[in-house]
Amino acid sequence: LGRMKIRLAAGGTTAQEIEYFQALCLSKLANKTDAERIWTRLARDPLSYYGQRAAEKLGEKTVRDTPPVCSPARDTALQGIEADLDGLRHPVRSALDPASNAVSELVFLRLWDEAALWTERPGNRLNAREAAEIAYRAGRFYRSIAYANRLTKAEASRPALFHPAGYRNIVCDMARMYKVDPLWLHAIIWQESRYNPNARSGAAARGLMQLIPQTARALQTASGVSELPLDKLYDPAVNIQLGAQLWSSLIERLKYPEMALAAYNGGLDNVERWKNKSANASDDLELFVADIGFVETKRYVMAVFGAYAAYESLVN
Repeated sequence: LGRMKIRLAAGGTTAQEIEYFQALCLSKLANKTDAERIWTRLARDPLSYYGQRAAEKLGEKTVRDTPPVCSPARDTALQGIEADLDGLRHPVRSALDPASNAVSELVFLRLWDEAALWTERPGNRLNAREAAEIAYRAGRFYRSIAYANRLTKAEASRPALFHPAGYRNIVCDMARMYKVDPLWLHAIIWQESRYNPNARSGAAARGLMQLIPQTARALQTASGVSELPLDKLYDPAVNIQLGAQLWSSLIERLKYPEMALAAYNGGLDNVERWKNKSANASDDLELFVADIGFVETKRYVMAVFGAYAAYESLVN
């Protein structure tokens, strides 16, 4: 594949994937120097799936027992954003400034919800970074992501605007309850809904973790949710609890995040079929990911791994 001029398609074999397997072959042929040269190059992209796998091959990626996203209790990203927003507050005035506008007055009063709503109106004078920070402070994380995506790398001084740890207390509580890594919950929420609690897909998946009603009702009894009308799936507390329960069950059954993510997106039955193609396939994660049968699911697994790495870098 490395010698061929193949036409790469989204979700299909990628140039990084080809390079990774070239290095894997070289390593198995005892050509460790050339293999490590390729892995070193791939590891320069730490947010890509194969960049992370390459870092593991080089012994650079460490595994922590307790991700610090749930401690300290204070959101350090929020502290920095609040400090930025203090710079937008005008001094106390004895008379209204004719050049003032609604957003600046709401920022002065620290009415963040109202200020975030007014930034959506045409004619406001805020730049994308300021609008993103106000949306973050108001808890409208999906809007902070949307505004942050308009920034250049030089302007993006707050990485948390792109990957906010939204609904942090709920995520941490559910991670403790179901004994899962909270960073995976954040990464799944980011990929599924970009933290929009009202998100709904064409397949009727609802809420932050995009649960379909059939799956949610199957989880309902064990989670202790007495009633589950469909609009409850838009409640962050209910949605994250059910999503964390589902993620915990998939990790417990499949052991590996790659397989659990593939099941979350593509279904457990399909994962069982993909991983049992050969006698030792269940333990060969490289071949499993490369050979995922659905293009969308393969892209999903790699995207969530990228989001996880981004969240991991924010708490290191």
